[in-house]
Amino acid sequence: MNTLEITSIMTSKGYKNEVFLIDNKLLHEYLQETDTELTDDLAITWNGEFENDGDARFMRFLLEKDKLNLPILSCPEDMDFTCTVIVADTEKTENTVLWKRIGRVNHSVEDRKEQKEHGIVFVDTYSDEDWIKYRDAALLEVDSYE
Repeated sequence: MNTLEITSIMTSKGYKNEVFLIDNKLLHEYLQETDTELTDDLAITWNGEFENDGDARFMRFLLEKDKLNLPILSCPEDMDFTCTVIVADTEKTENTVLWKRIGRVNHSVEDRKEQKEHGIVFVDTYSDEDWIKYRDAALLEVDSYE
């Protein structure tokens, strides 16, 4: 069985980042063996420091599940799920978390316009806080200049 640890390193862009170690080898080194686009700059998603509160709530929801594809790494610039996202197919037991496989989310099949519409059009699900935060944009057309 492999060991998994979290440690801090200085990234290639010069800032401190928490990273996974598997048997004392950096996870991004494993990932770079099959995907040369990945760097050490990806951030651990478990810390809950997302730019979008909806993404933070979603991550907390996922962490409560016992078996799922769990986002483990994402772009640190905006900490959301729209850029590079690495997921692990996980299963939790009482004493362990099993990572069956690791992969990258394929965003090429996503429809960004549809995604934006869901955030704007469905105003009937807005909370009072959402109305305060988004009242100026809530009823605008998707991709409007305003």
